[in-house]
Amino acid sequence: MIAQGSLVAISHIIVVEGQTAFEAGERVNVEAISPNPARPDFRYVVLSSRLNKRFQLSDCDVLEIPIPVAATVAPPAPPTPAAVMPPPRDRKALWAILVVVGILVIIIAIASSAGGNKGNTTSPPAVTETPATSSPAETPAAAPAEAPTPAAGGTCWSCNGAGEVACSACNQTGIVACEACHATGIVACDACHQTGIVTCDSCHGTGTLNGETCVICDGAGKYTCPICDGKLKYTCPICDGNLKYTCPICDGKLKYTCPICNGTGKAQ
Repeated sequence: MIAQGSLVAISHIIVVEGQTAFEAGERVNVEAISPNPARPDFRYVVLSSRLNKRFQLSDCDVLEIPIPVAATVAPPAPPTPAAVMPPPRDRKALWAILVVVGILVIIIAIASSAGGNKGNTTSPPAVTETPATSSPAETPAAAPAEAPTPAAGGTCWSCNGAGEVACSACNQTGIVACEACHATGIVACDACHQTGIVTCDSCHGTGTLNGETCVICDGAGKYTCPICDGKLKYTCPICDGNLKYTCPICDGKLKYTCPICNGTGKAQ
């Protein structure tokens, strides 16, 4: 929908008092929406750079220019540091403790048996407590550290310090398919609703003007559509029938200034 500030293209040559005010395909900005009291269809106020005058144009005279929107690229997620695994248990030390304890048990048992035979007395067998062995304490896993926040003045994460990013709107080709004609080079005529005929603007379809036959439509109240010349379609004024045009995002340069760091390459 055309609104104040919209960029539009002139759909056909517009001549005012014998002078060309606008060329077909010329791009102009809509400065205001102000319907003409006598002819409300003429409501788009635009400036003619040739005549340095402002005119009110209608929907038949202008076409809204669609602007492709670059896809938003999500910033890469910071790498998650790997969790620190606990060190392996010291198995060699555990086995050494068990061997020493076993040897002590055997020595005590031999000594007790020899003493009992020498005194020819029977003594209750000595109860030897085997010292409990404890496994080495496990070291708890270290908690993952927070990803460092880039300090101001560091490298910009979006452009990696280059100051420019690749244009995704045109896939780094510098060219985009024309959205006005859907890359066909031809657009359907909205001025006549694809009928080839339009109502006379001078007599508003009555065939008379000030009590006399309208000289514009010869009293018919309508005439052949001047936009499509009665052909119902016409060459797309946006791409001139070429099906594509220079990418408006990168201006055909394949890259554009990084919007995150404003081209400085540094984190803000």
